[in-house]
Amino acid sequence: MQAAGIGRAIAETLAARGAKVIGTATSENGAQAISDYLGANGKGLMLNVTDPASIESVLEKIRRRIW
Repeated sequence: MQAAGIGRAIAETLAARGAKVIGTATSENGAQAISDYLGANGKGLMLNVTDPASIESVLEKIRRRIW
């Protein structure tokens, strides 16, 4: 499933206006789709919100800007 609706619209608008946007998805394909539609001002990252290690990993990537 890909992002849709108001969340995607907000992310795309912010990225188009120059904001750096991070989006999360439950799969690598979904994360890649987010990266694709956000372009240079955004990044999609895979996140399993039921897994504390996954949450910490994504937070660390954001803190260090490692993707």
